[in-house]
Amino acid sequence: MADYLKSAFSYFATSNITKNENEFLGSSISVGELHLKVKRVIAEGGYGIVYEAQDINESTSYALKRMLAHDKASSDLILHEVRLLKQLNGHPNILKFFSAASVGKAKMKVVGTEFLLVTELCKGGQLDKYLPIPKCENPLSTNVILQIFHQCCRAVQHMHSQCPPIIHRDLKIENLLLTDNFIIKLCDFGSATTITYNPDQSWTALKRGSVQEELERFTTPMYRAPEMLDLYQNYPIGTASDIWALGCILFYLTCTYHPFEDSSKLAILNANYSIPTSISSENAPFYSLIRQLLLINPSQRPNINEILGELSELASMREIQVSCSIPLLEEVAKRRNLNATTPSTNQPLTRNDPTVSEFRSGLIHTESNQGTSPQPSSNKPSRPNPPTLLSQQKANITVNFSPPSSTAVITTQASTINRSSSSNQQLPNQSVSNMFGMIKGGAGHLMRNIRDASTKVIGTVSTSLNTELDLQFITSRIAVTSFPIECGLEVLANVNSVEEVQNILDARFPDAYAVYNLSSRPYRSDHWFHGRVSHRSFESHRAPTLKSLIELCLNARLWLSQKSNNICVIHCTDGKTLSAVLACSLLCFCRVFDNASPAVQLFASKLGNPGLNASQIRYIDYVAQLSHNSSFIPHHFPLNLISIIIAPVPTFNKSKNGCRPYVEIFEGKTRVYSTYTDYDNLSKVDDLVVKYIFVPFIHSMVFGTIICWYELSNFTPYLFMYSVLNHTNDTVQLLKPKLA
Repeated sequence: MADYLKSAFSYFATSNITKNENEFLGSSISVGELHLKVKRVIAEGGYGIVYEAQDINESTSYALKRMLAHDKASSDLILHEVRLLKQLNGHPNILKFFSAASVGKAKMKVVGTEFLLVTELCKGGQLDKYLPIPKCENPLSTNVILQIFHQCCRAVQHMHSQCPPIIHRDLKIENLLLTDNFIIKLCDFGSATTITYNPDQSWTALKRGSVQEELERFTTPMYRAPEMLDLYQNYPIGTASDIWALGCILFYLTCTYHPFEDSSKLAILNANYSIPTSISSENAPFYSLIRQLLLINPSQRPNINEILGELSELASMREIQVSCSIPLLEEVAKRRNLNATTPSTNQPLTRNDPTVSEFRSGLIHTESNQGTSPQPSSNKPSRPNPPTLLSQQKANITVNFSPPSSTAVITTQASTINRSSSSNQQLPNQSVSNMFGMIKGGAGHLMRNIRDASTKVIGTVSTSLNTELDLQFITSRIAVTSFPIECGLEVLANVNSVEEVQNILDARFPDAYAVYNLSSRPYRSDHWFHGRVSHRSFESHRAPTLKSLIELCLNARLWLSQKSNNICVIHCTDGKTLSAVLACSLLCFCRVFDNASPAVQLFASKLGNPGLNASQIRYIDYVAQLSHNSSFIPHHFPLNLISIIIAPVPTFNKSKNGCRPYVEIFEGKTRVYSTYTDYDNLSKVDDLVVKYIFVPFIHSMVFGTIICWYELSNFTPYLFMYSVLNHTNDTVQLLKPKLA
């Protein structure tokens, strides 16, 4: 009986809501100085209902948002949204606000307070209506992606430049609208806030839980940043969460699907996503930016100004006016196989074109009869089938090389799916024929058949791989790449082949390049790169000695000064951290920058965050100081290390309340001192009992001294905490004649 009563109450409640909506359609209302007539429903959701309303006097259409607040908290949220709309009003990429009004409880037919917000009507509809089908269609062109993302970032920049900064907290594809001129408009500021959170050890579980509930209420799971999912990581929650959401949007635009479609918490916390290898190489400039935006630590993500700087540089290189109208209709026409109707002059489709009108009618329904709800249009464009791959398609090899901003890419596009499937169908037949050939020819043909079969397998694997040469120019004369592989099966899995690298350098810079190998692996042959190779082994996660760094910078500067077209090619194992140390040091040594910060930012804009530690950045600063101040020369006297004080106490144990530390001192790669004898003699340091750690000892620090701290526990033999490197002292003889 209770179920029947519940169903009856639900029926009557639904009938009342529908009746109120029907009464609102066709009615005339006044909001501020605007006199509007409600025409039709545009959208509806949990926040309220959006109508199209027309000015009675000027025949101008507006978007009318109708919201109902049942309590004071809901009213405060709506009023907060109105205040933010007024504050942000006037930006070309933010929804324009006109007026707002409220109806008190005395005049309301239902319980609560009614709010009416009047904004501009974006006749282009939502952006996602124009995007390709996820994982089925090719992504938008690079120019269109650049325009969309740049205009979106312009809106976010306007929010973050306010005082205090405004955080949207719900950036997503669905909140990007289009005007009739196809300009991006950011909407839905109901989740926006100016409040930032900085969790630390003093936060209680209750406080973390309340903040977690608030974040879950105002954010979308797929776009939620890692610092919002796990507050126990003690990451700051602020504008960087919008940067993460921008990374998800850019990933969606370039790959046609979301990086975290299932909203998996573990995937987001570990930034576990993968960029598909089948995407066009034209979108390669966006990949490094995506990796920067989707960094786990919010403090490592670039701010919105740095993102716009990189996008503007790419736009100037491609000669695109990013603030102009976005040619989305032309993109849709291409997907609908309407290229035959496109004018031969390659001009974009006009809005009067019949195919465009047909598409727009499917997205934007204009209702001529007022007072009635619109019906879904049956003229929506049909999605084309996914393009079929040709099994006999030839590989198209393209070389894009335009220093300094572009990437030298050698791309082999092949129909890998059909080729692999056809190879799988042919392998059994080939195996049978090979077996009969061996039986017929006798044992003498055995090794030859094995060799032929191995060659076919390797050939099949190599042709099914999509190889790209990741040679990135930091400036017009400094390039960085990963370690080029010489031979063996490692060539098949590695991006760079030493032969390919040498061929492209010889073709573009004949006898005008020098290679600097910073990895621990030397080349097996001395003839690679015509012998112009300087090998200096740098250790990862440790700063190199100042002497070796200065020697390499002197060598590189001498090479660059010989001819105006000479370039330096730097590589380590992964083409990131160690290459960044030398590249940034060389920029400072040549007096392009006077400190490490802008040099590291330039490198990060090209290849992503290099992940330099504090010592490596400090050594780059040493090079900058030495090159800009000839009187600044390191002394050559040893230092006596008397004691070390660490405050506050690091929390590295399992209980997160202290540590059991010990210290080791290295001179180069040789350990010369250690406070560790056995586990029982190491005392535990509790952060609730002491405020700092004091380690007394006397040791003379000489050339290349490294001090390392470790945490010892029952579960792991040791846990590295951090290391400190002192400056070297034997560069005085090297620097005096060069910098005096």
